[in-house]
Amino acid sequence: MLCASYSEKYNLLLDVETADRMLSDRGGREVVDEICSRILQMNLEEIFGVRLLHRHNIISFNESMVESNEYIDGIGSCLVTKPREADLIKFPNHWSIADSAAIPLEYSVDHLVSITDIPASVFKDLVLEAGRILTSSQLQSILGICVIRRDYFSTRPDDRAILIETSDVTSRANIVRFEDGKNFDPKSLITTTWTARREDDGTGCNTSCIAGSCVPFSACVRDDEGNHSEQTTHSRGDHNQVHYETGE
Repeated sequence: MLCASYSEKYNLLLDVETADRMLSDRGGREVVDEICSRILQMNLEEIFGVRLLHRHNIISFNESMVESNEYIDGIGSCLVTKPREADLIKFPNHWSIADSAAIPLEYSVDHLVSITDIPASVFKDLVLEAGRILTSSQLQSILGICVIRRDYFSTRPDDRAILIETSDVTSRANIVRFEDGKNFDPKSLITTTWTARREDDGTGCNTSCIAGSCVPFSACVRDDEGNHSEQTTHSRGDHNQVHYETGE
């Protein structure tokens, strides 16, 4: 059984609009770039990214938020994250960082998410570096690190495809699947995950995440009034995963 502190930590996360507003007010994009720069320097850009920490629902003390690949009639193959019993075999897929410690917030059953192939010392160094940056910027409550390695992402059908996430508020499930990106206005998105990308600066080597080398990996959709709608999305192009939430 999970200790009560896990559910307490998850339930204390901000909603996505508040987290996004706080990130903007505190100049958080520069902090994202700085963490991505460290990820590049450590050659971990294929595995780790930066996450906007937020919650979708409230969970009970004996539940954990776990992602799995499922088939849903009318949708097809998709990723589903929902509260599940604590004894399920699972791997953390993103963390908050406090006092130089990584605190798991959501999990996955996808074996690729496991970081057992990454030396513990390397992960510790990443956590220490990210923690130092987040502490100095006072953004520990809204930014963390995440695993961007997923079996499902390799099934992307074409360059236009983005990942759309639909949140079922009744079953407390977030459902992610690929959709055509041309159907979504980038201005309506709240970025929730960033990945580091190497760009050749003429020297053949890039070690920093600046001037666009840190790219959106996931985002939440705003409604016409600028609010997070009851449907949400995530994309995988230059908006590599979009977040779109519905109460249906």
